[in-house]
Amino acid sequence: MTAIKLYLINLLIAIDQLANTLFSGNPDETLSSRCYRNSLKYWYADWARIVLDFLFRPFGKDHCKTAYESELTRKHNFKTEADKDVCPKDAAE
Repeated sequence: MTAIKLYLINLLIAIDQLANTLFSGNPDETLSSRCYRNSLKYWYADWARIVLDFLFRPFGKDHCKTAYESELTRKHNFKTEADKDVCPKDAAE
């Protein structure tokens, strides 16, 4: 992955987390993930999930569900070009 693409992905995740924080959410959770998590409890979260899934449809199916699953596995954590060269085994030494 190129450095510019990686930078843009990290920037979009940060904007998504900012949006969630502005709506009184956890600053480390994305709005997309929060909408999926709350979609069964609140009608407005379900509505927001539908809208977000529609907006992000060109990038893949079920955006909010994918974002939620990514939050659970922490795949959304910020990465840099330097991270790909670091092996967890080497970092422990």
